[in-house]
Amino acid sequence: MKKIIIVILVLIVVAVGYAFFMKRDAQIPILTIPVSSGDRHETITIEKKGNLGIATTADGEQFLVDKEGMSLYYNTADEGQVGKDIKWSCTSACEKTWSPYLVDEQSISLSPSTDPLLKNLNVFTRSWGDNRNQYALNSKLLYRYSKDTISGDAKGDTGNGWMLARP
Repeated sequence: MKKIIIVILVLIVVAVGYAFFMKRDAQIPILTIPVSSGDRHETITIEKKGNLGIATTADGEQFLVDKEGMSLYYNTADEGQVGKDIKWSCTSACEKTWSPYLVDEQSISLSPSTDPLLKNLNVFTRSWGDNRNQYALNSKLLYRYSKDTISGDAKGDTGNGWMLARP
């Protein structure tokens, strides 16, 4: 009888340990949401990674989203810049359509990451006017498009200098 009790106790300890370590190493939250916009009806999956996420469509297309699941874009005029003196191609009037993805005050510092996406996330201080901090993927400043109204919309990917940010 003692041996049975010991075996049961060992199994319980193993089960609790397994559950603890599996929960600790659990995947980043993944949301699956239906998207219906105009004549488009599909499901996208969003894998959240801090203040960014990766949206994946049913056909495997991937693009970046903000923490609310809204698509993120960059302006091709901002590509290829290096260093701290990044020039913003979108200011004032442009920002009414393309709002910059700004860092909220609670998230100002970025922790070093080994995640392939997050290690390329940067914050730049906007040197003109407001000195707010804006997210960038490498040196591509990230923006939201005003006509995207639901998670998964990508209406701003028009090819007119504005492109969906991709992992």
